[in-house]
Amino acid sequence: MKVKKDYKHFYSSEIFILTVSGLFILFMQSCGTKDHAITQIAFNTIEIPKDFLFGDSQGLPIEIIDTINLEAKGNPPLTTVHDLAFSQDFFLLLDRRQGLLKFDNKGSFLGKIGEMGEGPDEYTMPYAIHLDEKENVVLVADWEKRIVISYDFEGNFISSSQRLPGHPISFYKEDDTVLAVQETLNGTKKSPVRC
Repeated sequence: MKVKKDYKHFYSSEIFILTVSGLFILFMQSCGTKDHAITQIAFNTIEIPKDFLFGDSQGLPIEIIDTINLEAKGNPPLTTVHDLAFSQDFFLLLDRRQGLLKFDNKGSFLGKIGEMGEGPDEYTMPYAIHLDEKENVVLVADWEKRIVISYDFEGNFISSSQRLPGHPISFYKEDDTVLAVQETLNGTKKSPVRC
């Protein structure tokens, strides 16, 4: 009994391998034609001492440019920081348990803006903030209640939005309009809502 070999299949796979190999070689040759000086600019080298990798070092030398001590006496204890917003004279820090806190630029606690709670002027799960110095207002996105609450810089309640279709997670400004970015639990995409 004679067995006939199917050379057609052998040739097609051989041609495929040769074609892919040839394309790979051409691609690798074209990689070498790039200007070496340009690729050098794109990379920075960070040297990590060997003793640091093995745990024998005290740490990498870090140059401290400017710091604010938020653990100073009289400041509320922070847990989880969700968001920060800076103005010229103060900054706001959104803490998961403490709520919206106002500090001067040296880190001294100035007060709380709004309160945690179920009331119409309170937030239950503050998630993001937007500071508008022109209007002297701060917006707080409440993820759980699905609303945006506004306060003045002294902490007085201004207004609250209607319930949003999604959970607000951040703000962004487009031209002169502040928009709330939302997420939904069922995966549908909701358009940003004007604040």
